[in-house]
Order: sequence, then C-alpha cells, then structure tokens
Amino acid sequence: MDSPVFSGIGSDMKKLHCRVSKDGRHMKKLHCRVSKDWRHMKKLHCRVSKDWRHMKKLHCRVSKDWRHMKKLHCRVSKDWRHMKKLHCSVKRLDTYEEAPL
Repeated sequence: MDSPVFSGIGSDMKKLHCRVSKDGRHMKKLHCRVSKDWRHMKKLHCRVSKDWRHMKKLHCRVSKDWRHMKKLHCRVSKDWRHMKKLHCSVKRLDTYEEAPL
C-alpha cells in the first residue's frame, strides 16, 4: 500500500500524518506534518475538494516553497466520521514550476 512516487527529493519520506484542525463535519481545512525530514518543508495546508461527508479524496498544496513538488493526494484511512488521521503520498511532477500561492 505504501508505494508513493517521488521526484528525487524526499526519497526518504513516504508518509505524513494529518490531523483535522476542527471537527470533521464542519471543517474545511487540516494541517499536515511530515513524519520525517523533508528538507525545507515542515508544514502544509490541505483543503477538501468536496464536502467532507461525500468526499474520499483531498488535494493538498504546500504553504511554502517545495520546489520539486506542488501537489499531493491524500486518502482517508477510515470513514470521515471516525477518522482522525489520513495518509498522504506525493504526486510526481515531471516539470516543476514555482507557482505563487
């Protein structure tokens, strides 16, 4: 199940832990921290793509310069109601661009 694709940097990091900032029902934002050292990045903000109740995926963007990586996909480990943790894996970017956030 742990088979993320990396682009050079962050090859040592395979998982990051996320916790919701508020109750899952009314919450639209969550904070993520890497489980290991990812060099320059220590925190990232995530926003849900759809309503929490029907949503099983969410898109994350780094709050700071992550250079090689701009986006990552997250999946919930369990149902949203009882979920307090979710696993994230990075998405590979062939051409990296520094997009202003």
